Amino acid sequence: LLASLSLFDKATMPKLRAKSLLLTSYMQLLGEAVLVGKGLGVHLITPRDSKDRGCQISVALEEGMVEVNDQLRDDGFLCDARKPDVIRVAPVPLYSNFQDVRKFIFGLESILVKRQSSKAKM
Repeated sequence: LLASLSLFDKATMPKLRAKSLLLTSYMQLLGEAVLVGKGLGVHLITPRDSKDRGCQISVALEEGMVEVNDQLRDDGFLCDARKPDVIRVAPVPLYSNFQDVRKFIFGLESILVKRQSSKAKM
């Protein structure tokens, strides 16, 4: 507990919140461009205005949320599944970075493209 409190003292809450805003803004912009813009059955439902959101982005899927969340977990991404159709992603500023956000968005894109292509073969 003391070690974690020491990290928070060094990082400071204002700096963590500033990084959180940058990470979630980046995730939202990249998600809109890579996921929503390609018609993969994804909608970002978190408010765009940073004053109206916390340290997470909610991704609504038109179908297959449980399977997509399971695949994300298998790929090393820990998300919060909210039935029936929402995955919440939290790029925690104390230990997440912009590369992590990028890996997540493109990882989710890959999962959705594979699902879409396997459905088309049926």
